[in-house]
Amino acid sequence: RSLLKERRVLSEEGLVAVTIAFDEDTGVVVYGPEVASRGFVFETETGYLLQDAQCVVLEIVEDVTPDVPKRVDRIRQRIQTALRQYFFYTIGRRPVILPFLVEI
Repeated sequence: RSLLKERRVLSEEGLVAVTIAFDEDTGVVVYGPEVASRGFVFETETGYLLQDAQCVVLEIVEDVTPDVPKRVDRIRQRIQTALRQYFFYTIGRRPVILPFLVEI
């Protein structure tokens, strides 16, 4: 049942993938954030939404300093929560958020 539910949510709400790489010691972003969406917004509307989503992600990465224990997990959770809220308030959708984080 859960697989069918996941498929339904993906088809109705869409998917947002966030890719970002940052330096493990300094916390400086070395790649991204790249935000890609599938199945929930028209291309003409995507520009500002994804740019704003990038800003949200950057703020979170800057806010969680390198000395925080389990930093990557904390960032991943905060990105998912913040982007879920952002997309719900801006376009009324709840896409699945997939953050791909790499510490270098």
